[in-house]
Amino acid sequence: IDRHTSETFGRIQKARFSMEYAFFMSSTAEELKTVGEIAAALGKPKHVITYAIDRHGIRETRRAGIARLFDAEAVEAIKAAMAKEGGRHA
Repeated sequence: IDRHTSETFGRIQKARFSMEYAFFMSSTAEELKTVGEIAAALGKPKHVITYAIDRHGIRETRRAGIARLFDAEAVEAIKAAMAKEGGRHA
C-alpha cells in the first residue's frame, strides 16, 4: 500500500468511527460513556480506568468502531473495582 492509499484509508476509518459513535450516542435511551468520559468524570487518568476494566473483566455495553461504550451499571462496576484495588488511584 502506498502512502496516499494509506492516508485515504485512515481518513475513511476516522469518518466511519465518527458516524458510528454519533449514531450510538444519539440512538440509545441510556447514556453510554467512553473510557475518556468516565476518566474525566472520576478525575482519574484514562490508563487507570482501562486497567480496572481489564483487570476485573468488565465488559463494554456496546462498541462504536474501536471505542468501548459503558452504561451506568458498568460505570458503577468500574468505581467498585477501583475502590477494591485501593492504592493511590482509588
